[in-house]
Amino acid sequence: MFNHGSAALYTKLVSGALRAGLQSHFVGVNSGSAQIARGLGPLAQGMVFAQVVP
Repeated sequence: MFNHGSAALYTKLVSGALRAGLQSHFVGVNSGSAQIARGLGPLAQGMVFAQVVP
């Protein structure tokens, strides 16, 4: 699970993990979902994002 932080870093981490064959499920909370999804392209398939609102 990712919570806040650099969308570029998370994109690198997720794409590297998936390309290495890791079959984890990735979840993001307030983590720049649009930027991550755009950066991952088809690799974003199946990711879950949530937005916490007060």
